[in-house]
Amino acid sequence: MAIEIKRIKLRGLSNFRDLGGMPAYGKKTIRHGLIFRSGKMYRLPSSTIKRLNELKIGTIIDLRLKEEAEEKPCVDLDGAKYLNMPLLSSKALGVTIDKNVFHSIKEQGYKIIEEYDSPIEYMTELYEGILFEKNSQKSLSTIIRILVETDKGVLINCTVGKDRTGIVSMLIETLLGVDEETVLLDYTATGKFKKKRNSALKVFAFFAPFKWKLKKMLLGFLDTFPILMENVISELNKRYGSVIDYTKKELSVTDEDIRILREKYLE
Repeated sequence: MAIEIKRIKLRGLSNFRDLGGMPAYGKKTIRHGLIFRSGKMYRLPSSTIKRLNELKIGTIIDLRLKEEAEEKPCVDLDGAKYLNMPLLSSKALGVTIDKNVFHSIKEQGYKIIEEYDSPIEYMTELYEGILFEKNSQKSLSTIIRILVETDKGVLINCTVGKDRTGIVSMLIETLLGVDEETVLLDYTATGKFKKKRNSALKVFAFFAPFKWKLKKMLLGFLDTFPILMENVISELNKRYGSVIDYTKKELSVTDEDIRILREKYLE
């Protein structure tokens, strides 16, 4: 069942949304006010912090690299525990795109275009790294454990709230019984929400003093390709039988965990 993914508009906070309202297991929906996702929470205006505090968020899970989190630290929310849980190594240029990206491209970009033919090929490898590298799996397992055990809201974010946050959201939504079509709608919604920002960055990238192949790679990093998430889900199905079976084998998720998650987050 197709639904409209809606953004909660808060000044200074990009791509912020509540997973609540998505159709899920047993003809139920995800409860509102319990699981949120967004871009980085850096230097937010007081009006936005006030609104976030009203949501009674208990845990902020920051998926950015340590260097990103230190450069642009997350704001404090009343009563919220902050956890920095990086899912990638520092070579992950494509999903950490920020103000220093063009400096990073000068250092790493030409190596990337020597090894990869397209942004989709490069990003596919990064997505699979999140799901299949042991360090990332430990973080993913911990995130699921937090959701099982907490009795307060959780906000998951990264730089843009697209790639790393998208992978984590896909796993959570699937565990809650959200169908693949809706999972993909949630993933691709970032492209719509970030359209204005991305248009400006694309103009800048187009005129940057780089070779055309590198420009195409950079422009591709800004897009939200549905095939990326489709390929990841397909690979999990191929290797494990299903996304849920992947979480059981690699993230130590149990049937009891899934029961608790659905009881807690569905209505």
